[in-house]
Amino acid sequence: MSYLYRALIVWGVSSAAGAFLYRSIRRAGWVRSAANAIAASLLVLALAWVLLATQPIVAILGPLGLFGLPAALWQLVRHRTWQQALRVLAAWAGAALPAELLLQPWF
Repeated sequence: MSYLYRALIVWGVSSAAGAFLYRSIRRAGWVRSAANAIAASLLVLALAWVLLATQPIVAILGPLGLFGLPAALWQLVRHRTWQQALRVLAAWAGAALPAELLLQPWF
């Protein structure tokens, strides 16, 4: 199996698992959960590929910094509660986590 097919399989599996985690942490629709998980997984995979997976924490902080923090700040401004903002941030971390786990050497 070529490298491209393996990368697409990892991206698909991590996106599906990330969408499930995003939806379980933050009650959002499946379309939003899937779109956020696809974006988070793609960014984690790209950062891990560029950084050669030497710093796994950096790959997970990418989606949190690029997508999670602005979304959490938006929720904080909109709802004025820290609970909603932290839930959004945790949901983005959950969406990015499966991609990072699939890139570890034990897989």
